[in-house]
This record gives sequence, structure tokens and C-alpha cells, in this order.
Amino acid sequence: MRKSSLALLVVFAFHAPLFAETQDDTEHLVVTASRGDKPVSSIPNMVTIISAEDLKRQSRVNDDLSSILAQLVPGFSPPSQQLSSRGESLRGRQPLYMIDGVPQSNPLRDGSRDAHTIDISMIERIEVIQGANALHGLGASGGIINIVTKTPSEDGLSLHGGLDSSDSFNGKGMGYNAGLTGAKVLGNTRLLMGLEYRDRGLFYDADGRTLGTNPTQGDLMDSHSADLFTKVVHQFDANQQLTFSLNAFELKNRGDFVAVPGDVASNTPSSSVRGDNGGKPAHNKVATYSLDYRHGDIFWGQQLHAQLFYQDFEGLFGGGSYATYQDPALGPDYYDQSRINSQKTGLKLTMVKDALLELPVKLVYGLDLYRDKTDQDLAHSGRTWVPQNRYDNLAPYLQLDWQLGPVLLTGGLRHEKVDLHIPDYQTLYSYGAYQVKGGTPSFSETMKNVGASWQIDPQWRLFASYSQGFSMPDVGRVTRGVSEPGVSIANYLVLKPIITDNRELGLAYQGDWGHGQVSLWKNDSDLGSRLVAGSDGVLEVKREATEVHGFSADLGLYVGEQSTLGVVYSQLDGRYDSNGDGDVDADLDAANVSPDSLTVYFDSALAELDWRLSASHYFSKDFKSGSGVTTSRFDGYTLVNLSLGYDIGRQQWSLGVDNLLDKQYIDYLAQTLASDDNYQAGRGRNWRLGYRYQF
Repeated sequence: MRKSSLALLVVFAFHAPLFAETQDDTEHLVVTASRGDKPVSSIPNMVTIISAEDLKRQSRVNDDLSSILAQLVPGFSPPSQQLSSRGESLRGRQPLYMIDGVPQSNPLRDGSRDAHTIDISMIERIEVIQGANALHGLGASGGIINIVTKTPSEDGLSLHGGLDSSDSFNGKGMGYNAGLTGAKVLGNTRLLMGLEYRDRGLFYDADGRTLGTNPTQGDLMDSHSADLFTKVVHQFDANQQLTFSLNAFELKNRGDFVAVPGDVASNTPSSSVRGDNGGKPAHNKVATYSLDYRHGDIFWGQQLHAQLFYQDFEGLFGGGSYATYQDPALGPDYYDQSRINSQKTGLKLTMVKDALLELPVKLVYGLDLYRDKTDQDLAHSGRTWVPQNRYDNLAPYLQLDWQLGPVLLTGGLRHEKVDLHIPDYQTLYSYGAYQVKGGTPSFSETMKNVGASWQIDPQWRLFASYSQGFSMPDVGRVTRGVSEPGVSIANYLVLKPIITDNRELGLAYQGDWGHGQVSLWKNDSDLGSRLVAGSDGVLEVKREATEVHGFSADLGLYVGEQSTLGVVYSQLDGRYDSNGDGDVDADLDAANVSPDSLTVYFDSALAELDWRLSASHYFSKDFKSGSGVTTSRFDGYTLVNLSLGYDIGRQQWSLGVDNLLDKQYIDYLAQTLASDDNYQAGRGRNWRLGYRYQF
């Protein structure tokens, strides 16, 4: 453990009761992502609950979900500030994004678009369970980020809007948003509908330059988005409830600007000028449907939770005359652009039995059925870049919680039965135009988890756990990258699953003086997955042993009755086996792990005014090869944000300032994976003014 980590732990353990008393109910929140809807105190992992109040304060400053997670979740990477979440990780692994339990991530062909499938205004809270686990099957090697949407409770209508601008306050750098949320109660049925539209202008760095656009991956700047959200809840009786929800979201770039390369040698960031990139601008189009049924006592005192869901996703990427797209049959300098299409269908069945055999034992068991169909095509020529992969999954699971006095013991099994269907296909001309024989590789793995939570007294809790996560490498990158003849998918080693082992030891406090968690953790995979950029900049998959370990802290000390002084800290190191000898010897790069970080904040609510001031520091970091040579370096930076809110009866005014001190910096990925084309600066000072009226 580093000295800074140890110091934080000592401060937390011995100096917590320094301020005036107040009370927080975070520990009593139910975590729906846990299967069986458990309180935070029964989960032997670090859990972060981003409440409605947290979201309100953060969204005054920034409407980007990744930026909010980076502020509040230890171990989450610096935000990319783009439509792509490439390089964003949780504890050095990929998290599984969900909306009300419905997967949003596309692990079969990860286009890094899973953080932009819903508008922030539709979210009630966010549950983050850190560490690899198999609670929801495929994809949670870094943890689960479950977005819980708003639920109708009583009649009401809310109208809101806002303006945002860079320091220059010119037309190109200004944006706006407008939306409404309405709820209606009709007997035993409650309805909610939300609409939101956002228009974003250009982003500028602290020196007044436009940020360099990324027309291929897509940008948040120079874009517009729309979201339609509907939820209907019908209460049949005291025990039965049926909920239907629909979220239709679209985010499109305008494509009115082209990139001007920077110069790494002179530390000149890339920028943008007006121009035409050709083709259609990058976009996300996502529709998520969910039908959720709950019965409080279906038979033998058991609770039933059944969820049927479907998601249709389309992610279009910007085009170009890239070497990868060239084919003599199409003529010279052929322009094309890629598109990922994914359809997910699933059924989750969960049964819960409290006081099993009249013992202090809670039984949770069930069955998940899941199908993911994903492909990637080239939109102009109609060529197949990635054939349609069909992932069929059947997963029975069982979990036991046994309360032995102050100690809660947990343990469970989940069996993953997977069939991966890949048809015969031909690779692109640039890969050799090889004929690849398809097949149906099948995998069968049993994931285990054990844990213990010791409630030392009403305020202090010690927890420890071991859990396994199940994921696949980016199947699309693997299949499209076949560059040799005679490959048969049926026995292709690179397609084998990733089993991630997560070990964790933590201490939690929830009481009169504050709240907090500290955790030592480690995750490793014997056959991990690492993204490596080729000579053309395209990321490909390498299968090697990987290991990430670290320390996380999330501490809040109450000051008076309405104020909190908080710290969110993360330290981690990630390594991989660079020479195949079984030992991890080289540093994972910035595309795979985040830097160490520290956020210090103070928030307060005084009468009609509430505010939050925060400072986030990302520590410098060297990345070394297996021989100890420094391959890249990250020079850290510090950013300060301010959020203000003022309530006047039914009216709410807000002001948010992002990068309050107008710090000029080059973002994390751009520094460490340096290239002139993508040497992007971070956003300079930006202002957001908001207004809401509650009818």
C-alpha cells in the first residue's frame, strides 16, 4: 500500500468524529443491481450510490455521465469528453452499464458507446457495485453501473431548460437544453413521461482554441440529442406490481467541423475548423424496452421478480479513406464508415426466500436467458466487417446469505452456459480477404463468490469478499482481425472467455459523524484481454495474463447539520504478461487503466441555497515495459468545479462552472497515446445556467 493510501486509512479510522452530528441514510438504501434487492450494508464489496441530490448537483456542471462518474466513483477513469468512452474503465476493467437491470454495454463488439444511451434528466440514482462479479452475466469485469430511472409517485409537471457557454460567450460555443417531466396517478396505475432535447456547441480549451474534433469516434461537442422516456406502473394488489418502461435515445454529431492536427513535440493541441468530413456524422440510436413483474408472496412465502427486456442499438462511426477500408474493386481512396448493430433480448427470473427453514438464511435463486446479436458493417459499400455474432446464454444461479449474530456470510454460484454462433465469412481485402470457417464455440463456466460482512457496532462494518466475473474478449475485433488463412472459429483460442477473480477487504462507517468506505482490492485474469493500437491506430485484442490492484476510499465528514467535507481517492497499478512466461511484468497503458486520483469536495445546503465546490487531481504516472523502459508518461492536472442551486417556491435556479480556474491541459489518453491527430486538450472554463418550474 502506498503511504498516501495508508495515511487516508489512518485519518478515516481515528479522526472521523471531529464535526457536529447529523445523520445520513445511505446504508439503508436498497441496491436493486444486487439481485434480491439488498441493503448496502449486506454487500461485501465497495458500493457507491449516486443519489438524486448528487445527480442534481453534478448535472448543473456537466450533463456527461462519464464526467459525473469520474467525480464520484473511486477507480473510474478521467472522462473522454467525447461520444466514445474509449479508455474509460473501472478498477482497470470494463464495467457493465445497465438501465434498470437491462444491459447497455456491447461486449461482443465494443464500440465504447455504452455511457451514452440515456439522458441524465431521466435518472433517479446510479448504483455502482465495484469489482468483477457475475450477478448479471456477461461483461462486469470491472463492476456494475446500474442506472435507476425515475418512477412516478404523484401527479406533477415539471418544465426545465438551460444555457451553457464557454468563457468567450460566442454563438458557436453556446448550447441549450429544454425538457419536461409529467406524472399522473389513475387509480392503481401511475404514469410518467419525460422529454429532453440538448443542443451542444463547440468546446474550447483554456487558451481559447476549439477542441480537436474526433469525427471517427464521435464527439459530444457540436451535437444534439433527444430522449423520450415512458414508465407505467400498475399495482394489481398489495403483492403484485407490473412495470413497463421505454427509453428512446438519439445523439447525433452535426459534422460541421474537421480536425486540425496538433503537434506533440511542441505541445500544441489539435483543433477544429469548419469543413465537411464527408458521409454521415457519427451517432447513437438506442431503444430500450423493459417489462418488469414483481410478486411479494407467489408461493411458500417466496418473492418473484421477472424481467423481460429488449434493446436495439445502432452506433454509426465517422468515415474516411482509411487503409483498412481500401479494396481495388472499389477504386482508389474509397470512402466508407462503419456501423455497429446490436439487438439484445433477455429474461431474468429471480426468486427470494427469507428465513429459509425458519433459519436466519436468505435464499436467492433463479435463471437468466440472454441473446445478443451483434454485427459491424461498412455503411457505404455494404461490406461485412464483423459477421453477425449470436451469443446465447443460459445461466442458473443460487445465492445464500446467512446471518450469524453480527456477521453476515454470503456465498453463491452462477453457471454460465454459452453458445457463440459465428457464420462463415470473408475478411476485408486489407486483412487478406481470407475465408474464415465459422462455427459454434461453446463455453461452460461456473462462477463463484463468497463474502463476509461483520457489523462491529451500529456504525462500523468490516467486509471481505472473493468473486468471479465472466466476460468475453471483443469478439468483433477478434473476428475482423483474422489475418492468416485456414482459421476455424470453432477452436480459435483468442475467443475463449475472460474469467476475472476479484478479492477485496474493506471497512465502512455510517453514523452521526459521517460516512465512508475504504477498500484494498485486487483483480486478475489468467487469460485477460488487452487493447493495443496497431500502426493504423485501430485497436486490436491481445490475450495475456493481466493483474490490477489498488486502494479506494470514499469518505464524507459532516460539518454542522447540512454540510459535508468529502474525499474520493483511488490508487491502482495494472500489469500484463508481455513475454508469455506467466508473470505480469509490464504496465497496462492508459487505454486499459486509469491514473491515481483524488477529489476533495465541500457541499452545503443553507435555507434556499445549496452548493458544491470540488477539486479533482489526477496524479502523474509513468508506464514501463517489461524491461523497465518508460514507454509513455502522463503529466497530471487539477480541475475545480462549482455548483450552485437556489430554490424560490416552485422555481429552481442553478449555476454550474466546469473547470472553474480555466486550467489548460491535455487529456489523459491524448497524453499517453500521443499522436498529432488526436492530441486533444481538455475543455476550458464552461458556464451552465439552469431553470426549473414545478407545477
